Amino acid sequence: MAPAVRAHLRSWPWPGNVRELVNTVEYVAAMLVGQRVQLADLPPQLLRSSAPQPEGSAPRVRTDLPYIEARRAWLDLFQDLYVHALLDEHEGNVSAAARAAQMDRRSIQRILSRSRDEPDAP
Repeated sequence: MAPAVRAHLRSWPWPGNVRELVNTVEYVAAMLVGQRVQLADLPPQLLRSSAPQPEGSAPRVRTDLPYIEARRAWLDLFQDLYVHALLDEHEGNVSAAARAAQMDRRSIQRILSRSRDEPDAP
């Protein structure tokens, strides 16, 4: 999934809770043409009510959280977006992405593991 899609899904308020999420996943699975989910692949109601941010624009700042928690959420989101964009540029090759970022390959794997294990929050 494209980093912009991840950011959009994380910022969506999910008023229908789990049912809305399940319906969204089923919609995307049924309608997806390529192998990678893009913003245009999301259900229209997710795009209509909360306009997606243009690529490269900053996600909204979480003012509903105390400073420390908002800062942590922002940094977690940055790490997630950075690593996924880096992997996109290197066609999923973790070692090449790590070399380009001048970081250890295991750090990228930890960020990926954390983003899979965390609930979609920021």
